[in-house]
Amino acid sequence: MELTSEFRTLFILRKISGFIFLLAICCLLMNMGFVRNEWVIILISLIILAISFIILKNDIRKIYKIRVVKNGILKIPIFINKEKLILFSDIKEVRLEKVEGMSSDAGEITLGYYETILILKTNEKILISPDHFENYKEIMKTIKLNQNSQYN
Repeated sequence: MELTSEFRTLFILRKISGFIFLLAICCLLMNMGFVRNEWVIILISLIILAISFIILKNDIRKIYKIRVVKNGILKIPIFINKEKLILFSDIKEVRLEKVEGMSSDAGEITLGYYETILILKTNEKILISPDHFENYKEIMKTIKLNQNSQYN
């Protein structure tokens, strides 16, 4: 059985929202700098924008899709066309970790959730989280089914 992960919209939005916010602030500051003819404000805005772009670029490089195939898991980075096959035999440990929920004075906002960390024999960690993937439960079921069928 094969299955491809589906990103949560809020996950992608959260990844780029900081950059969009800094872009808006920098545009306002540069506009103010041009109006007042203050080049220091424009230069500082451009430096902040360049730093935030570098951070966004590094953050986006870490985003990947997962495709569960019969003999393993394909890890597919979004912007780099370089698939990596992880065989089920390369998985040393499957760890389930609880992400604590949030609460306020009025009560609990969220209860939290569990995410799965696959630890490979090379000690590389692969995160499979319901915060990232809309079809997290289906991904985990498919991994377990394919892993069990391979060992039987």
